[in-house]
Formats: sequence, structure tokens, C-alpha cells
Amino acid sequence: MTETSAFWLEKAARLDWMTVPTKAGEVDYGNGTGTDVSIKWFADGVLNVSANCLDRHVAAGKGDVTAIIWEGDDPTKDTKITYAEALE
Repeated sequence: MTETSAFWLEKAARLDWMTVPTKAGEVDYGNGTGTDVSIKWFADGVLNVSANCLDRHVAAGKGDVTAIIWEGDDPTKDTKITYAEALE
């Protein structure tokens, strides 16, 4: 494993994975023209974005913390949504 792969796999460990990845980045530059470049990150890993963005924060007791601030075109109109509200 390269030093770069080890670095990114260490960073990936900060997330809650359903299947933990064993490889970081896979890059294939194809024929070099740029039309068939393939770049994949953590291709053998599986995660649930909602679980990482919402569920784990609610489970950690941060359900009442603001997760999203929506601001309308009129700056005096905004809405704050907590992690628990977004999860609901």
C-alpha cells in the first residue's frame, strides 16, 4: 500500500462504513486524451450518507443542534433545521 493510500484510508476511518474500504483511490488515465479517464475513491467500500450526516449526530446526543440553515432570497427569512428534524 502506498503512503498516499494509507493516508486516505486513515481519513476514511472517520466515517461509519457499512463495508470498510480496503483501497483508497484508483486512477486510470486511459489513452491520455482525457476522454476516458476513470477516477474512483474507496470503490470497494459501502456507506450510507444519511447515517453519516444525520443518524450518528443524533445518536451522539446532538439532535437539537442546527444541521441546516436555509436562507431565502430575502435575508430576513431563514429556517434552521436540527439534526433530529432532518432525520425525521
